[in-house]
Amino acid sequence: MRPFRVPLASIVLVASLAIPSGISAEVFETEHGPVQAEVIADGLRNPWGLAFLPDGGLLVTERPGTLLRLSAGDRIVRPVAGVPSVHARGQGGLLDVALHPDFGTDGWIYLSYAAPARQGGARTAVARGRLVGDRLQDVQVIFAAQNTGGGGRHFGSRLAFAPDGKLHVTIGERGDSD
Repeated sequence: MRPFRVPLASIVLVASLAIPSGISAEVFETEHGPVQAEVIADGLRNPWGLAFLPDGGLLVTERPGTLLRLSAGDRIVRPVAGVPSVHARGQGGLLDVALHPDFGTDGWIYLSYAAPARQGGARTAVARGRLVGDRLQDVQVIFAAQNTGGGGRHFGSRLAFAPDGKLHVTIGERGDSD
């Protein structure tokens, strides 16, 4: 079995999102050597998911329903328009983000979120849209769970593309006892 290796950039970013404001950089000793974490953005509201863009920038989801684009060079954070409406209560909201494996040519990004249901409550959903500048276009819901419970917990969700290009989605059981 091969050991699982995380790219250093991922470690630095994840660590930097967890560092309190006011700390600009800190070095952590690990079994594989030192890792320097640097704050690249602060003031985020419940950041949940992130995806690295080919240009070195990244997309970050905030649970209240905002998708942010952080540019690589100047570290300017801009909201992305066109995100579907989310049910931002309890553990629900805008959850994960993933780039399509052919993002460089097709521009598709995928979002998982707690979607408000017409009959009340909410359900876990997945939508995709083309990222054009700071806007999502051609947004389509590609999955919506059947369970629209009224509770505000256990929506899930993480998104991952397998090597064969298939999208895998984790969802929660919604915390319903029945």
